[in-house]
Amino acid sequence: MKNLQIPATIDEEKLKSMLQDGKTQVEIQNEKAISEYKNFYRTHLSHLSRAKRDEALKQFTKIKYAKDDSKVIYSKQFEIDQLFSRYLKQPLKNIYDEDVKLAMPKIQHTDKLFDTALAAYTTFSQHDANQKAVKKEKQEKLINYIEQCLRDYGLHPKISNRSNNNKRYNLVIAGNGTKKYRILLTWKELDKDFLIKHSQKRFITIQGTEIKPSDIQQVKITSTKLKDDEIELFGLKNDFEWKDDFKDELAFIQCCKDETDYILNKQQRSIKAFYAEVQQLLQSYSDAHKSYSNALSKLESGIYERNMLDDLRLSLEQLCKELFENNKSLENQIKEFLGKYLKTKNVNPQITNLLNQLITFYTKYHNDYVKHNDKVNKSEVQFIFDLTSTFMIFLISI
Repeated sequence: MKNLQIPATIDEEKLKSMLQDGKTQVEIQNEKAISEYKNFYRTHLSHLSRAKRDEALKQFTKIKYAKDDSKVIYSKQFEIDQLFSRYLKQPLKNIYDEDVKLAMPKIQHTDKLFDTALAAYTTFSQHDANQKAVKKEKQEKLINYIEQCLRDYGLHPKISNRSNNNKRYNLVIAGNGTKKYRILLTWKELDKDFLIKHSQKRFITIQGTEIKPSDIQQVKITSTKLKDDEIELFGLKNDFEWKDDFKDELAFIQCCKDETDYILNKQQRSIKAFYAEVQQLLQSYSDAHKSYSNALSKLESGIYERNMLDDLRLSLEQLCKELFENNKSLENQIKEFLGKYLKTKNVNPQITNLLNQLITFYTKYHNDYVKHNDKVNKSEVQFIFDLTSTFMIFLISI
């Protein structure tokens, strides 16, 4: 492909930066091998059309397994030279000159397959039997390297060994006959913009469109460890367009690793574990436990009615009665007893003030909206449920 840009090989400054970023020597060595692999493909093989690439792969595979004995060695050598001339964009002897090789980072134990094969190939002497043997061995490795590079479209298998910290995520939401999507999200972005809101059944904004929880019919989440400059090669490998003027983003999402079930199930397990923790803590407070369990049962059944939030508020009130050893309403608990109780537990005054204000607004919300309105906002219900659960965990655990 003519528009592909060839990045420089990893230099010393880049290596120092990677070490400072906490990357291990193994990770740095992997990145060097990955960089050289895609660099070779872009320099020598990216000009091939798909048909020519398939033809070249077939020919290099054929020569790889061709018999080689003293009677046919020169004819095979001629065939190899013809393959290099026919399919490689630049002559092999000009891949790296001596200055470039000296400028390359010196890292021990890296994959030097290509460099050693190339060095042997360019320094071979036809008049030295020992050198012939060396050439034969290294040339075979070079042919294997080229064949595999063609097969992989320059995407080194070690890409899969990158840390999961390198993962980026793609999201597709389908509903009402449309698909909205985002690509190459960090985990933090995916969690903040979708997972948390989805778990709380809140509205989700994607591609400028606000989607109701009830309108979501299908969700797809895929992941990739590819860097930006590797996606074009990934497109070549999977037969979709990825250029400056057009990027087939939906095809890219489809070709990445599907992690929908794993991520959503993990999310659901985390939420259920959170509620299970509250239920376990409430076992010593029977009335509060019963009311909370009733509310949780309705939540899990999708019953977003007023009495579910009534059960939840009652559970918090019953817990306060047992903790503070009185029979006051929740509003009076806040005014008369909450501050004193938190002080006995050596809670920071700022946290005490924060909790007082939160529960004050919590009771006001119930009195103003829940008691006098049978219709409750589903997105608010999840928030109130989680907030109440957090109150309870804190009050019991301090």
